[in-house]
Amino acid sequence: MNKRFLTQISLFLIVLTTLSIIISLLPASTYAQQPGPGPASNSITIRKVDLDKVAAEFSAGRLDAYLFAIKPTQLKQFEDLVKAGVITFVQAPAGLVDFIFNPAPVKEIALDGDQRGKYLPALIGYPQEVITQVYYDPDANKTYVDICCDGKNINPLALREVRFALNYAIDRDYVVKTIYMGYAAAMYTYLSPYDPTYMYIADVVAKYQFKYDLSYASSLIESALTKVGAYKVGGKWYYAGSPITLTFIIRPEDERKEIGDMFANALEALGFTVNRQYLTFGEALSRVYDSNPTDFLWHIYTEGWGKGALERYDSGSVNQFCAPWFGAMPGWQTEGWWWYRNDAIDEMGMKLYFGQYKSKAEWEDLLRSSTDLCIQDAIRAWVATRFDLYPVSTKLMGITYDLGAGLRGIFNYREMYIPGKPDLSLGHLWVYTTRTIWNVYGGFGDVYSADPFRATGDPATWRNPFNGMPIPFRFNYTVETAGPTGTLEVPSDAFIWDAKAGKWVNVAPGTTAVSKVTFDLSSFIGAKWHDGTPITWGDVLANLALWFDLVYNSTKASRESAIAGPNKPYFDTLKGFRIDEAGKKLEVYVDFWHFDPNYIADYAAIIPFNPAELLYIQNVLVFDLQKYAFSSSSARQFKVPQLNLVLKDHAVSIRDVATTLTTFPANLFTLPNGKVYMTSDEWSSRLKALISWIDAHGSAWISQGPFYLDSFDRDNQVLVLKAFRDPTYPFSPGRWYFGKPTPTQIIKIDTTDLVIGQPFVVNVTLTGVPPLRVRYIVTEIQTGTIITSGEAKNVTPYLFTFSLSPDLTTRLRPYYLYQIQILGFSDSVALPDFTSISKEAIPASAQQAAQAMQQALQQLANSTNQRIEELSKTTSEQIASVRQELETRLGQVAETLSKALGDVSTSLTSSLNSLSATMSRSITDLSNTLNATNQLFSTQISSLDRKIDSVRSDLSSAISSTRDDVSKLSSELSSLSTIVYAVLGLSIVNLVLGIVLIIRRK
Repeated sequence: MNKRFLTQISLFLIVLTTLSIIISLLPASTYAQQPGPGPASNSITIRKVDLDKVAAEFSAGRLDAYLFAIKPTQLKQFEDLVKAGVITFVQAPAGLVDFIFNPAPVKEIALDGDQRGKYLPALIGYPQEVITQVYYDPDANKTYVDICCDGKNINPLALREVRFALNYAIDRDYVVKTIYMGYAAAMYTYLSPYDPTYMYIADVVAKYQFKYDLSYASSLIESALTKVGAYKVGGKWYYAGSPITLTFIIRPEDERKEIGDMFANALEALGFTVNRQYLTFGEALSRVYDSNPTDFLWHIYTEGWGKGALERYDSGSVNQFCAPWFGAMPGWQTEGWWWYRNDAIDEMGMKLYFGQYKSKAEWEDLLRSSTDLCIQDAIRAWVATRFDLYPVSTKLMGITYDLGAGLRGIFNYREMYIPGKPDLSLGHLWVYTTRTIWNVYGGFGDVYSADPFRATGDPATWRNPFNGMPIPFRFNYTVETAGPTGTLEVPSDAFIWDAKAGKWVNVAPGTTAVSKVTFDLSSFIGAKWHDGTPITWGDVLANLALWFDLVYNSTKASRESAIAGPNKPYFDTLKGFRIDEAGKKLEVYVDFWHFDPNYIADYAAIIPFNPAELLYIQNVLVFDLQKYAFSSSSARQFKVPQLNLVLKDHAVSIRDVATTLTTFPANLFTLPNGKVYMTSDEWSSRLKALISWIDAHGSAWISQGPFYLDSFDRDNQVLVLKAFRDPTYPFSPGRWYFGKPTPTQIIKIDTTDLVIGQPFVVNVTLTGVPPLRVRYIVTEIQTGTIITSGEAKNVTPYLFTFSLSPDLTTRLRPYYLYQIQILGFSDSVALPDFTSISKEAIPASAQQAAQAMQQALQQLANSTNQRIEELSKTTSEQIASVRQELETRLGQVAETLSKALGDVSTSLTSSLNSLSATMSRSITDLSNTLNATNQLFSTQISSLDRKIDSVRSDLSSAISSTRDDVSKLSSELSSLSTIVYAVLGLSIVNLVLGIVLIIRRK
């Protein structure tokens, strides 16, 4: 199994859709329903279901889950199903969207000898401005000079300045908020904030958080294009009398249609003529990845990627998306085609990939520097990471919330089940396309093959679904290393494949290696292949030998250069192998070091996914008979089909070879000491089993995982996986169930003032799964300049602190705003949290003035509060006096009325007159009392006004507040006066009515 393939099953080209954090609620899981070895379900049927029919299929009960993320615009279709409790959603940041640019030259000029460092314009006859790439080939002793234009034709995307400028023509906010309806996050490079490794490059990416600015993009493009002879007419770019036209391949199946059209509109606004070509999956990929870039069948393509797993310390993505040597950059490392080259990124990327660093700090420096160069070179312009939404039945159990792959993660095929329903029905956008290739050498480049493949085969190692750390899967391991600076002696009886001699040989004397990994194959050797044949050491040896042969046999490497070239650097690091037959252990000696030993084991892990005879016959068909090709580029170059083990006619070809094969490749199984791990009789028996399998299933895919591929129907777009229940299979349901992760959250931020020349301190409190970490980035908002960045210190497992020193704050500009981005991470769970705060840089003098002002305000507030308390006390006393006077006067009134009532029959009129006079005097006295009280308040208010007037004019707001309080108090007193008058009036009315009633009774 090639190392590049192991990396690429982590990220696959896919037909895109949508990304958030896993929040779906699913039932708890138990595994009592399927005891014994194998998966939790007896079978899984995967069939093609168009996106617009998914909701109806769930309504009809014909789907248990859908493996392709739906569009956010479709959510309304599922509202009733969600309300009825029929379905829920699993969400994960599992998809990426970008534009890839074709940087090919219009002409490549070959010069004899090494002309690097020479004045090339004089040698090629073109100005320096048009030169885009210079490459020296030591084998041919020629220097190749690429130019973007030659007086007749131009490719503006060959100019780095133009590619970089186009980042400003991407409206990422519109994509995230409108096209993906919030189910996405903006991206500026190959990692998003939801990747565990992002924390190491966050400040690098922050320098390039491109804003949508067509005017700025236009100025950059104009500067670059006018230098090479392009010009504008009527707002359109021309070169040599013709419009500058860009062929833009846009995928129409999903949101990339809207994203592509948005970008095409921007390109046209910038003055380019755009040839929009809407091509679906197979046709688009063939046009882009199976063609020589200098054929210019495309200039821009809407790429989409689906994650297969998280990566804790990601050294592969920068190579896959930035470094030419890896084979995923234009030219695709195909022999005879033009290749994009960048030696600086290649050098740093290979150091990262092959462990050529001496510390974690050096690893981080390489990652940051290569990322910086990658963004500047801009072969890809990143758009968004999608919060993919996968609809699933609420009855579905056993779901692991894989933060890299979502529902499509390797663990879910093994553990998904519905109680009482042994067979699952899953939907996918496709089951087969022309790019859906099942072969371990050049296939599995799309999710439609990769997803079910993972269900049929166990890897040696995989990634923890919550944090991306390598974990043992089918192989346990121990690691011994002398790295980063030392070496281990490779034992003299260790062996290596000699491609020239075509056999296993002992390693050369004095061979050393940096690390040794001992893999325990006790759960592998002696288990069964799906066709019932036992897995032996012969399968392990044949897999290794055939890979070494593909890479180092010049004939094979030339025919499959797109595979051999990128894989050679990896196989160069494999120094030898040893077999401990009794202990079922394989020792792998490798020149690789990593600061985490699990990564050393993962690097050295090679496991066969097909039995030896099937691997051998595939090589016969490709290299001996030349009837097929492993890679798509070789298939196109040699005009033969790409070998696909699940297609019936390809399986028949394998069957025919198995039927007629007369040779026994004993060299694959014979070690230098004469030990033979496969006999001719065993070989013959295996060939018969292979033939029987193809006859029974119509395909040639045989592997060693929890499911076997029972059938594959290309025409009807259906495949069926059935549980492999052989007692030798080592895993039972529940073994790979991880459940749901706990996210990290920033719950509190405390800061001091940002005062120039003084320390600035920030305290951050998190929740989540320790160990937790906090990183910060300080940016000057007006200019976008990054002032500083770093990692906070932990005070407790949940409390972190960082500060800016007085030396740093001294350099801040007064009254400028500064943004402090805060990123909270957990090493255990890759569900980070992000926030930012803004602070204005305050001069120390201004702070002192502010403090003095604050003190003055505090003094005023204290004085005001004291006066209000005094006024309140005085008011209370006045009100009490009024109340007492009122009670006294009312008592006198009552006495007068009582006397009057005693002689009511003879002196009613005189008594009423007397009462009226008495009441009048009482009311007058009360009114005088109230007026006196009001006068007192007026005096107090005037006094307070005079005091307030003595305070500075900038305290007017405090004065106004005080006046409002006093006015409110005066108003309340006036209200009290009104109430008293009303009470008196009502008392009089009641007395009169009482008198009248007495008279009437009488």
